[in-house]
Amino acid sequence: VMLSARNSFYNLILKPRGWRESNRLRIMLATALVFFCLGLALVAGGNLGVVLTYNGSVFGTPVCYIAPGIMYLQLPRSSQKPVWRWAAAITATCGIVFGIFGVYQATVQSLAPPPPHPAVALVPVLAVPR
Repeated sequence: VMLSARNSFYNLILKPRGWRESNRLRIMLATALVFFCLGLALVAGGNLGVVLTYNGSVFGTPVCYIAPGIMYLQLPRSSQKPVWRWAAAITATCGIVFGIFGVYQATVQSLAPPPPHPAVALVPVLAVPR
């Protein structure tokens, strides 16, 4: 996922602005993405589940929904079909919406109080009457 996120960031943001891909740039992008994820872990209080949730919503959504649609739209128009062009645009748009919703949902879940431990619910059942 990290490789795809790094390449997508480069191709969609840096390459159009004239940046040249190099080993140094790749290492810097990968390091920045790792620090971003680790920063989320620190903000979340060290809960790995929250980090993985953010990682999936931030990096998984572009890989699964946005990047394929954008890549199809980058093909020459002569090799595209109108139906697939619309489908690619809709998929990329839905991916943006899913990504925003995923980050929102991850934030709501990380701020919610944890549910009670299942053993607490069993205590009255296991209590011996006097």
